[in-house]
Amino acid sequence: MRFITLDGNSKVMAIREAATIVDGEIQSDTGELGQIMQPDGTFITPESIPQTLSEIQQNKILELNTACNQTIMNGFPSTCTGVEHQYKFDMEYQGNFAQQGVMLSLDPTIDTVLWPVSDLGVIPHSREQFIQLCKDAQTWKATNTYRYFGLKAQVLGCETADAVNMIVW
Repeated sequence: MRFITLDGNSKVMAIREAATIVDGEIQSDTGELGQIMQPDGTFITPESIPQTLSEIQQNKILELNTACNQTIMNGFPSTCTGVEHQYKFDMEYQGNFAQQGVMLSLDPTIDTVLWPVSDLGVIPHSREQFIQLCKDAQTWKATNTYRYFGLKAQVLGCETADAVNMIVW
C-alpha cells in the first residue's frame, strides 16, 4: 500500500510504500511530493512560491521526522538467536515487545518465548535471547532517533536553502 504525509497546508511531504499505516499518514495511490491535496481528494501542483528559510527548514525537519519513523517502523535485524533475522517493529510490535518484557519481569519461570521473524514465521527464543532482542530493538530505535535529532540540528544551523536541501536521511 502507498501512504502519504501532509503538512498543515495539505502539502505532500512524504510518500511511503508499506503494509501498515503510521500515525499521521493517509492511504493514497496518487499525490506526489510538493503537491497540494484538495478537499475532494485530488492533488494539484502549486505555482512556485518562494519560501522563507524558516519554512524550508520546517519542511525538511518534517521530511526527516517521517523518514526516521518509517525507518524505525520498517523493522530491524538481530542476531540474538545466533543467526540474523529481520524483526517487525511497527507500533503493534513495539507494544507486543513491551508486554512480553513485562511478562518476563513478572514471571522468572518463563524460559522460552515464541516470537515471529520476517523470514521464517514464529521461532522459539530463549529467555536470554529475547532479552537481547529487546535490547537490539531499543538500540535500533535510539540510533535512528539520535540520527534524526542530529540531522534536525544541522537543518536548523543552515543559513541557505541549498544547504538545507543537501541534508538527506
